[in-house]
Amino acid sequence: MKCNRPREPMAWQVTRSPRRRGRAPSAAITFVNHLLTKSSFAAKSIPLDQVPVTLNLWLSLHTIRVALGLIASVVGLVAIAR
Repeated sequence: MKCNRPREPMAWQVTRSPRRRGRAPSAAITFVNHLLTKSSFAAKSIPLDQVPVTLNLWLSLHTIRVALGLIASVVGLVAIAR
């Protein structure tokens, strides 16, 4: 049976998907903080007294990023199971 509903734009489909919505904050944390922090460490531009503080922030945001990924996975599995 063919659906008579018009196709939604791809951008709308991406934002409606729970799995993809869960990846957006994780990707934002990765690109904004993690990549900048890693490049700063690689360039050795962080003062030595700021290294522990920077590593603690990086670890905290990494924990949040992993938790968001796990939550998105669970939401995706629940959505598929329906």
